[in-house]
Amino acid sequence: MNYYFDIKYATLYGLDEAIFLQNIIYWIEKNKASNKNFHDNKYWTYASAESFTLLFPFWTRRQVERIIISLVDQKLIIIGNYNKFGFDKTRWFSLVDDSMSSTKENIKPDITAPAIQTDTNQTKDTLEKNKFINLVISGGFVSIYGDKQKECANIYNDLKIAYPNLDLIEIALTFKNANKKTMRNHSMYLQGICSRKTSQLQEQAITEKSKQAKGGIF
Repeated sequence: MNYYFDIKYATLYGLDEAIFLQNIIYWIEKNKASNKNFHDNKYWTYASAESFTLLFPFWTRRQVERIIISLVDQKLIIIGNYNKFGFDKTRWFSLVDDSMSSTKENIKPDITAPAIQTDTNQTKDTLEKNKFINLVISGGFVSIYGDKQKECANIYNDLKIAYPNLDLIEIALTFKNANKKTMRNHSMYLQGICSRKTSQLQEQAITEKSKQAKGGIF
């Protein structure tokens, strides 16, 4: 996935802010072109906190929050709430200065612009897969076939089928933080992590049932 930013914005507001801002600008321009998400005389885009951390795997949730606060404090974006249901905590974003989205240089083709709106083709599973791949590769993954990106994508697909109830991002983080010096086959190593995690969850479930059967007293 490629990320774009305006050098002028990076110089004025910060690199992280420029990357985040570029994405907001892109989707507001898209929504303006299709005449949707128009509220209170502004076009908006929206995203959940989870989708941001999946979209930007190189940022933690805390870093994303810092960037949002920085953009608000610098009076570049505003936050709204136009959700249909009260329990929906998805945040909506618009530009303070609408002219920031009015120039063609701010628009990038769909293939290169990361998605944040949940109604796009960039599904939650695709975002999770990208984050899994980035975490595993940054954790020192050694490819048997020479194409790390493709091999990690295949591993993700296989694990998703074999272990549908596991959090594969947690598995990728475990892999990244593990000592893998003596392990040559990293694909098998990831499967081993999943297998051990499944066993742990099964043992926890058995323990919980036993606890409930005894009235919570061991």
